Amino acid sequence: MSSKLPGQVTRERGAALPMVAITLAALFGFVALGVDAASGYSERRRSQSAADASVLAAAVESTLIGSSQQTSLDQALAFADANLPAPIPAADWVACTDTEPLRFTAADFGLIPATACVSWSDNGQEIRVSLPERTVDTYFAGMIGFDTLLISASANAKVDLATASGAPPFVVTDGVQGGDETCLRTGPSGALMPPKYVGNGVGNAPGLGSLPADADSCDETVFDPSSEFYGTLDPYLYEERDPGAPNVFCSQPGATALEIAIADGMDHLLGTYGFDPGYQIGDPQDVDGTGCPSGPPLYQPNTMPLQTGLTASGLEDGLFHGVTLDSVFSPGRLTRNPTYIDGFRFAGNEMDNKPLWDFIRADIAGASVPDSCKYTYTGMSDPDWDYFDIKEEMIRCLQQWKDTVGKEVVFTTEIANSTRFAYIPVLAEANLLTSPVHFNTFVPAFIQTLYQDSIKVGAPDPLCFSQHPAQSGNKGFYRHDAGLKFDCGRAVQNVDRVAALVIDCGMLPATLCTPDGVSPGGHHPSGNPVYIIELVK
Repeated sequence: MSSKLPGQVTRERGAALPMVAITLAALFGFVALGVDAASGYSERRRSQSAADASVLAAAVESTLIGSSQQTSLDQALAFADANLPAPIPAADWVACTDTEPLRFTAADFGLIPATACVSWSDNGQEIRVSLPERTVDTYFAGMIGFDTLLISASANAKVDLATASGAPPFVVTDGVQGGDETCLRTGPSGALMPPKYVGNGVGNAPGLGSLPADADSCDETVFDPSSEFYGTLDPYLYEERDPGAPNVFCSQPGATALEIAIADGMDHLLGTYGFDPGYQIGDPQDVDGTGCPSGPPLYQPNTMPLQTGLTASGLEDGLFHGVTLDSVFSPGRLTRNPTYIDGFRFAGNEMDNKPLWDFIRADIAGASVPDSCKYTYTGMSDPDWDYFDIKEEMIRCLQQWKDTVGKEVVFTTEIANSTRFAYIPVLAEANLLTSPVHFNTFVPAFIQTLYQDSIKVGAPDPLCFSQHPAQSGNKGFYRHDAGLKFDCGRAVQNVDRVAALVIDCGMLPATLCTPDGVSPGGHHPSGNPVYIIELVK
């Protein structure tokens, strides 16, 4: 048994006091850090919410008629201030730096304030906001040398069309109406186009119609190419597709840019206008397609040159084979949704083959729509109705809808999943005789028919190949309408032309299209696409 002398106990207690003090100080330090860390985390979340709100507000503003980079910047700053404890001074925005800015900053655009912390991508579809650092006082951490915390946050938002493949570079001229079957692209080949196939009434076999009453919309001997079709927008690709050098990718007008625009849609948002955009010849900032801009571009351009040099092979690549540009591959437009590829081919290509009427709402029978819309839906399951009976009734539905009192939506939102569905710019011009052209608004359209000018070689179905009555030999056109259940065309030949059915904007759900409201009685089918805006970073 051992024992300690009184002096020993006193000395050991004295030695323990500094240890306790050190431990308590450490504990207080950890508590201080914990409290201030929680406060800092809360402030960080507040800043992130402010950055998210700021960039989303800027993105929404960018889709509105009459918007500009300045109005987008104004919205970004206003929403940042509204979601922070105190407004950010303009001087802080000017002094702000961002380690990951997009291609063009507000300073590059000469905006006020000239900040590097609000920026846009090459194509204007992505916007970034990086908030200036703000200082937050600590509660306890000053005891260990941390009097303040620096809080920062950033967010990126992207704007896209609510469609599977965006807006292709096709155009329609002023005066287009719902139900028009319009040719979106062709060249002046001079070939004689046979009449269209017609339904001949329910219970009767379809057959070739008679000219000129049943002229095909792509027949240039009946319709003037200068006013009806022939020509595509000639887009300029602002967006760098490969993240490596060069910093800005500039396409060659009329080259692969058109094929990419058919496959992916235009690579930036197309604008609308209610005034003269002030086009100046040779100004690459205003007009797409004239070369690399020397400075920041104008996003949402509504003035573009026309390109009449799109080849049949280019059209086929954009629709089917896909295109590689700047080391990035883009699948063909009509191959992007495997759900709608049913095994039937055109020119040897698998394709989205789902017809327009498959997107009619299931409860159409009780809707305030023309009877033709209801008959189209019921005819789909009636064995007495052949394909062309249904197509003709669908066209009547598209034409008659605008005159219906209390008219309601006809199609479901699923139509946006079809790569045949697209928004097509409506030109302000009534013809395509001059370039550049301007556009005010858009019409929804559905790619209905594909064409191939070729020689008949064992056409698999009598509806596939036809020729003009005055044409000799076996030369004619292969044609395939969306939803037909047979292969058509020759794999060794290219797709020559495309035709689409124009849909009135009001026939679509409000989440897809907003009617422009400028035409008396709402008889014009045009409108403005509804964009998808999402945080991407």
